[in-house]
Amino acid sequence: MFKSKLTTTPNSLLYHGRLDNIPNHKLSSVRIFVSSTFSDTVEERDALIKNVYPKLREYCFKTYNIPFYYSDMRWGIQDQSTDNHSTVDMCLQELDRCCRLSLATNCVILLSHRYGGQMPPARIKQRVFRRFASVLSDDESALIDRWFQLDENPVEPVYVLRSIDSTTREQWKENKKQLQNALRHASDLCLLHKTISESEHKEFHISANPCSISLLHPVYLKQIQLYISNALHNGVHGL
Repeated sequence: MFKSKLTTTPNSLLYHGRLDNIPNHKLSSVRIFVSSTFSDTVEERDALIKNVYPKLREYCFKTYNIPFYYSDMRWGIQDQSTDNHSTVDMCLQELDRCCRLSLATNCVILLSHRYGGQMPPARIKQRVFRRFASVLSDDESALIDRWFQLDENPVEPVYVLRSIDSTTREQWKENKKQLQNALRHASDLCLLHKTISESEHKEFHISANPCSISLLHPVYLKQIQLYISNALHNGVHGL
C-alpha cells in the first residue's frame, strides 16, 4: 500500500491543515502609531509631519529599501465612529496593527500635561453591569439602563452602549457626563466591596491614551517604543 510522506516545508504543512511551527511573516516596513491627547500636542504632531516623517521615509527607503508609514488618529475618525462609540476600539486596533507589522519602532507616545479624553466604555461585562445596578441609586440605575442594552451573542454576554442618532444626540450630550460619573461611582463602590477586580475598576477611570500604552504586549516591547515628554513648567512647555 502506498503511503505519501508528509513534507515539512511551511507551505506543505499549511496545505495539510498543520498550523503549528509556521514561521512568522517576514516584516518589511516600519509603521508607527502616534498616541497622545489631541488638543495639547498639535504643534508637536505638526512638527513630526513636516520635519521628521519625510526624513524617516527617505532614510528607510535609501538604507533598507522598505517603506515608512505613520498612523495619526487625529484625522480619519468619522462621525459614524463617534456615534457608535467605536473610536477607542479603532485606535487600539490600529496600534495593534503597527505593533504586529512594524520591523522596528512601532509607537510614538507624546506625554504632555493633560490626562486625555475619558468616555464611558462601549461595552460592560454582564456580571459587572449587574453588580453596578445593585449599588447604584434608582436614578443612576435608570440612567445606565437607558443607555446600555444587553448583547447575548458573545460567549460572555455584555451590555453595549447604544448608538447615537439624530433623535438621541441632544439627550446624549446632556447625559454623557452623568453616565460617566455614575459608572465611576459604581466601580468605586464595587471595588471597595471587592466584587470587581482592580483591572475592571480601571476600565471606568482610565483615558484613551494610557489605555493605548497598557495595550503594548510584552512581545511587542522587544521592539523599541519612543516616549516624548512635554512637561509644563510655570506655564512654559519644555520638550
